[in-house]
Amino acid sequence: MPYKGLQANLAWAAGFVDGEGCFTHQWIETLKDGTVYRYPKMCISQSGTDELLKRFREIVGVGTVREAGGQHKTAKKPRYVYNAHGFDAVQQVYSMLYQYLGLVKREQGKKVLDLFLLHKHRNLRRTK
Repeated sequence: MPYKGLQANLAWAAGFVDGEGCFTHQWIETLKDGTVYRYPKMCISQSGTDELLKRFREIVGVGTVREAGGQHKTAKKPRYVYNAHGFDAVQQVYSMLYQYLGLVKREQGKKVLDLFLLHKHRNLRRTK
């Protein structure tokens, strides 16, 4: 990690999320009965190189970095994405970065996690 000290790295990671990241939900449909489940997801995308995404992953300790396929629309560079899937992983990232996140991402992360907890014991059907 380029910065010395955990706090400096967490502050950098939170700034990266504020500028480039997103807390959201992923919908998954089961194959057997068509039930659709929603779970928390946190993602960051970059074009050109995955260097910063790997650094972020190293700091937070969860999630994956992969090539997203295709190219950026205007830059014509490869696209890469960091993803943290599921409540535990997203909560870990959110909790680690909370004190450094801006208000918008704090509220976005809280909303995603709270909504999952509210509905976690229900099967949700998504209308298409």
